[in-house]
Amino acid sequence: MRISIVCRELSGRGGMETVFKNVITHLMQKGDEVELIIFGGSHDKKWLESVPHHIIEMPRSNLIKIYYNSLVVYSRLLRNFNPEVILVTDPYFIYQTKLVTSRMKRKPAIGSWVHFELSALIKVQQLASAHFHLAISKGIGRQIEKVNGGRSDNVHIIYNPVAISEMTVPRPDIATFLYVGRLEDEYKKISDFLKALSQLKGEFKTIMIGDGPDHEPLVALSRQLGINDRVEWRGWQYNPWDQLPPVSCLVLTSRLEGFGLVLVEAMSKGIPCISTDCPSGPSEIIRGGENGWLVPPGDVGAISSMLQNVIDQPEILPSQEAVRESVKHFDTSLLMNKLRDVLQAEINKKDKNILSV
Repeated sequence: MRISIVCRELSGRGGMETVFKNVITHLMQKGDEVELIIFGGSHDKKWLESVPHHIIEMPRSNLIKIYYNSLVVYSRLLRNFNPEVILVTDPYFIYQTKLVTSRMKRKPAIGSWVHFELSALIKVQQLASAHFHLAISKGIGRQIEKVNGGRSDNVHIIYNPVAISEMTVPRPDIATFLYVGRLEDEYKKISDFLKALSQLKGEFKTIMIGDGPDHEPLVALSRQLGINDRVEWRGWQYNPWDQLPPVSCLVLTSRLEGFGLVLVEAMSKGIPCISTDCPSGPSEIIRGGENGWLVPPGDVGAISSMLQNVIDQPEILPSQEAVRESVKHFDTSLLMNKLRDVLQAEINKKDKNILSV
């Protein structure tokens, strides 16, 4: 198969980049031709070193000229590559994709592949014009169905894949909580995590791995709450899972998640998780008591209570092997086979429709 993946500007340090690199690498290993097209580029380009890609520059001046020029470049890239299927990760670009492919001799199948709650995106109504949809969670799938006029037959649940490790992270003598991700508080609500930590009694440590626009305000909040001596801010790391000290559990206090990839990444290393029960994602990963626990979003008291339980009763933590086993169905090899089957079926369906016209 020839597959184009289209997205808007990226930081180069997020979960989407991890997924793109993982998926593209495995598709290429299966013999597929894949290219990534990024409107606006990537701030950190290290992750792109082994990824076939094109960047369509989007300077901030003269928006009309930029829009026209970007379509010209986009059209040329697609004509040259001649993909059989295009996965568009932002609803905003579905219309442009249909426009520039309308004159191609062989019309590709166009699928949406959004990685966020639809409430966090613009132009979501354009999703309805895609030929099919890849939903990274059942929650996202239900949201797409509503925009899709209630139609579900062309919505496919394909979870974000993770390579399940054979190694597990050891447990500490002192309760140690872990956060891995972007330091952005509007959606991640890391401030709720810090407030919950400030209510704890007993000995504990916290490791924060990541960077982002709210790094300084969050550090300031930890000082204000009197817990900064118990919080270690490690900054961004390219391979955080390979450099971890012993930890008790990972904590995610987001108000919105598309899936919650970091939960599966942690569990694949035997680390149980405490997560807020977002509208989509975490509830499809966490099984209460088996690999972690869910708490209500925004409920600092409930988050703190669960963390306190880990401090007071470390024996409640499920075994590392049980945690790792609980996410084996998210393994890359299994999900990539399903993804390839879906893409090939959608290509065949599109070709059949063209022949019948």
